[in-house]
Amino acid sequence: MNIEGELYLFGEGEELRGIMNFMGTSSGFDDALIQDNLLSYSFATNFGRITFELALNGDSIYGSGKISFMSMEVNGGRSGGSDMAEGKSLPEFRSIDPLTPEQEINLLGGEACMWTEMANGLTIESRIWPRAAAVAEKLWSPAVLSNEVEDMYRRLMIMDDLLDDLGLRHKSYRLAILKEMVSPPYLEALQELAEILQEEEMFGRMALYDPRIYTTTPLNRMVDAAAPESYLAYRFGQDVDLWIESKNVAARERMTGLLESWSVNHEKLLPAFDGNERLMEVEAHSRNLSVLSSLGLKALNDPAALRETEAMQDEFFKAASGAQGGTVLPLVEAVQKLVKSAAKK
Repeated sequence: MNIEGELYLFGEGEELRGIMNFMGTSSGFDDALIQDNLLSYSFATNFGRITFELALNGDSIYGSGKISFMSMEVNGGRSGGSDMAEGKSLPEFRSIDPLTPEQEINLLGGEACMWTEMANGLTIESRIWPRAAAVAEKLWSPAVLSNEVEDMYRRLMIMDDLLDDLGLRHKSYRLAILKEMVSPPYLEALQELAEILQEEEMFGRMALYDPRIYTTTPLNRMVDAAAPESYLAYRFGQDVDLWIESKNVAARERMTGLLESWSVNHEKLLPAFDGNERLMEVEAHSRNLSVLSSLGLKALNDPAALRETEAMQDEFFKAASGAQGGTVLPLVEAVQKLVKSAAKK
């Protein structure tokens, strides 16, 4: 399909920035770069970050924009500018002011939408709960009680367990998928890997299906067993911050226990990858989890040993941050922070 849009650029050199308007939304960006008549820029959307690489040829502009595995062809022409006397005038851009207290009282409620293209009867509760509880709290609780992100996570995890106790399958469903993927000797190790993975941003997993996903396509991969967000990874990240800030002994003990378990998990799971196509989609995550855990243990116990591999660490962290099988390993940022902090000592 064809999508009309407008691109506005302001300034030049390091001050170059812009606004792009398409699909009914205006998005600003400040990472614009022009080199040899090639323009590149990117901005975040609700579906992930979209990146444009365009060629400038006279008053013509062409190239492509990419988001996840999808791309769009861009063709256009300049219709205005500071050097075009007969060109279109620059439109007025205005930010939306926050609602006044008088306007806020007119709000009746809100909604949380669930798109089911990639959910079925087994997985759908995991894509709704407990996130819907966080949306409900934001809509109905006084703002003073829901402004702190860390405290929101504390309450969210309590609600997560409460919903499980009430019989929702947003956590228990995972076991059914994993049992179908591996035999019992490897189930515990696969559960440990699944708990630390989380689903990639929207669209990423669509690249797994060839030629495309249908309503009859089985949703039985690791991406279906992974949660939209790994709370285990979040709690680990909180302990990393606590250790760096205050050398909290309890945080160190919790991190050490997890890192020691993760460091040997790939070895336990290794035979299960042989001939298992669905499992092979996340084999790199399993291997990277082991390496990350070894680095984390060195950061806690033997920081000097990190200097031997310092030149390779940044490259590894970048590679480990990539998506595999529609999932990401959200542990990378926290371990990198732990390693960087230890290396300064």
